[in-house]
Amino acid sequence: MTSKENKRTNTIIIVCVLCAIVMFACVLVACANVRCSKHDWVIVEDETIQATCTSNGQITQMCANCRVKKTNAVAKLGHDYGAWTENENGKHSRVCANDPSHVDTVNCNFVEIGRTPADCENAEVITYQCSIINHTKTEVGQSALGHDWSDWTKISDGYHSRVCQNDSTHSQTEEHKDEDADNLCDDCGCAYIDKEVPTDPVHIWTEWTSNEDGTHTRTCVSCIESHDETEDCAGGQADCYNGALCDLCGYEYTDALGHDWNEWESNEDGTHGRTCKNSEDCYDEEDCNYVEIDRTPADCENAEIITYQCDGCGHTKTEEGEGALGHDWSAWNSNEDGTHTRVCANDENHNETVNCNYVVTEKVDVGCENDGYTIYTCEDCGHSYEETFNALGHEYGEWVLDTAGSRTQYCANDESHKIVEKYIPNTSIDITQGLILVHYVQSTLIEDPSNVRLEFVKPVFDKATGETINETTVVTDFTYYTTSTAKLMRFTYDDLSATEMGTVVTANLYIGDELVAVKEYSVKEYAMKYLHTTSTSDAMKEQNKELRAMLVDMLNYGAAAQIYFNYKTNDLVNADLTEEMRASGTQENPEISADDDVYRNPDGLITLNGKSVSAMSIIQLHFSFTLNGVDANDIEIVMDYTDLSGDARRYVIDGADANAYQYEDGMRYSVVFDKYGASQLRKDITISFRNKATGETIGDSGTTSIEANLCGLLEDRGDDEALVNLIYAMMKYSDSAAAYFDR
Repeated sequence: MTSKENKRTNTIIIVCVLCAIVMFACVLVACANVRCSKHDWVIVEDETIQATCTSNGQITQMCANCRVKKTNAVAKLGHDYGAWTENENGKHSRVCANDPSHVDTVNCNFVEIGRTPADCENAEVITYQCSIINHTKTEVGQSALGHDWSDWTKISDGYHSRVCQNDSTHSQTEEHKDEDADNLCDDCGCAYIDKEVPTDPVHIWTEWTSNEDGTHTRTCVSCIESHDETEDCAGGQADCYNGALCDLCGYEYTDALGHDWNEWESNEDGTHGRTCKNSEDCYDEEDCNYVEIDRTPADCENAEIITYQCDGCGHTKTEEGEGALGHDWSAWNSNEDGTHTRVCANDENHNETVNCNYVVTEKVDVGCENDGYTIYTCEDCGHSYEETFNALGHEYGEWVLDTAGSRTQYCANDESHKIVEKYIPNTSIDITQGLILVHYVQSTLIEDPSNVRLEFVKPVFDKATGETINETTVVTDFTYYTTSTAKLMRFTYDDLSATEMGTVVTANLYIGDELVAVKEYSVKEYAMKYLHTTSTSDAMKEQNKELRAMLVDMLNYGAAAQIYFNYKTNDLVNADLTEEMRASGTQENPEISADDDVYRNPDGLITLNGKSVSAMSIIQLHFSFTLNGVDANDIEIVMDYTDLSGDARRYVIDGADANAYQYEDGMRYSVVFDKYGASQLRKDITISFRNKATGETIGDSGTTSIEANLCGLLEDRGDDEALVNLIYAMMKYSDSAAAYFDR
């Protein structure tokens, strides 16, 4: 196989492995997509809709650099109507300034503003005006009344007259006529003899009109020659306020009578009233005018009493003057029985005996371990007594667990008295070979270490169902870790993928069947704690710059994995990093080299097919190989590598061991190298094979690195932005981890 064919084979295997990683959701959170540093927005005319009076519009803009679009809604304009104008047809209109085709036309709202009543010859006229615009119209109401003539009445000189009943100013006077020659007037029926003046004419008088001097006058309107009558006013009756009114013309022709008052009578409310003798309807009322007539002096309990009497109606009332003197009490004197007494200096017959008013003047609270007492003293007479209490003793309740690895017993008598047992004093992470949570347990609290276990509970999010289920891992193995002050039991949990840096794992510590402590922790919590504690000063930041860079790059790596594998992308593990923290991480993408080599052994017994990288919590390299005429039970797989200290190490896998995976064809196998942590992605690993019995090297051998396999992915999948971001995030994390461990 040529070098080019071998490279293609390796690339295909790498892609397959990464697809398997996606199916098992094992990789960390990804970084956000690349965006413009500053958008240059331009309007997209064919996707922009103008707003109208009645409908909303929208403005669509697109960045000239990155072609991202955004759409902003534009509210509808609404109508902007002008002034109303008259249409001369009982309607008025107004036009919208935003769209002249929008015209609002309504009927005028006419209201009556005037009315000219009908008379004998003219109909009633009603005038209306629109309440919106200054437009008026008139309508005919009641028809003309017409003349309602009286009968013809004869007057002197051969004439007769009649008057309109609707309007007395309308009259007619005509000569007698006798067309039927019966010597009687055809209209009025009077004797018709050569227009002879009647001996007893009938007068038609106008209404009486006052002359403003106690007389009134009326005028005859039926005689040929007008004449008047004048008489004195008469009738009516005067009262207190008005003179008598004439019955005929209504003129007040006498003076008012004035008031003739009766005596004042009390209303029993501080007022009095009187009536007029001339009219019972006339009533006068005013406030009483009180003057003092008597005074009773104040004593200890009663105020001074002053008596007043009205000088108009004689009504009396009383008021309090100077207040009661009150008691001039002596000091309280104890009666030595819980009561005290005092006597009034103003009146020795006044005395009081009441219970003492005791208050606490000295107190020592009883406690769990000490006696207490309280001294009570009367605030008034000074008498005192003492009450004593015996110590309560402690009364501890059940153990209460927290999520920091401790449990506490509180005393029911005093919550400040408590017993605290710190079972898990410290929690850390180990990234030398993956993402490993480390919990340290106090060995001094453990009587039987063989009876101790930690149950790690991890919530696992199922993207397919959207549900979260809990996975429990029981760990009984531990190592001892000794500090200058304590001997601790070290438990580890390594079942975390890169996508789960933000996952909070709960560690439940059991001694036998008893749950004695609970601790919640996550990789993100560890990183954020140290990022905060190392940012208190510029000197602290400088001193810990390698650690800060590694922690920021680690969280960015986790976020890149989340994005690539679409795992909880709404809660990226690096979302809480401040701008100052982000600046501590690696800014430029590192160079990635693809240096590797394969040696083909002429014996042809074992063919090294390819290799691929798996970004699990422990970053792994997978090597596949084919056995050609040799049994797996007869070989060993040898992997030579360098540890964190730079020392050469050898990892040997028995061909029959479960670490060797056999494919279905019975010839191909796969082994995993998982000894490198994040800081060693650029370190070489050499794989070779040897005969188990003779120790002779057989088959192909090869040297590669995790970096080289990632470089191959970049060359083959460079158009996958999320994958590219993930690979560079892994290498940034690896380089910063190497810088931290090599300090």
